[in-house]
Amino acid sequence: MTLLELVQAAQAAKPQAFGTINEKRTVAIVRATLRELSKTIKSTEEGEVVLPGLGTFVAKKVKVKKEGEITSRRRVIFRALKAKKKAVKAD
Repeated sequence: MTLLELVQAAQAAKPQAFGTINEKRTVAIVRATLRELSKTIKSTEEGEVVLPGLGTFVAKKVKVKKEGEITSRRRVIFRALKAKKKAVKAD
């Protein structure tokens, strides 16, 4: 999915949220937001970057054995937010 496709899908789902902002400007906003998120994740050596409503990026160091040599690497894992279950009324 491209950024333009993402923006178009979001605009179709919630047109009132975008008001009069055109697609080109919205793509620029999304791109800037993702760039800042990327910077934050890259600057986090170990720990979590939490995005409410989306999920959590977890950065941690792991040991990797390659060609008989053990080295340390940084891994980033994304854990998507689990959907809340809707309460069901009992009749």
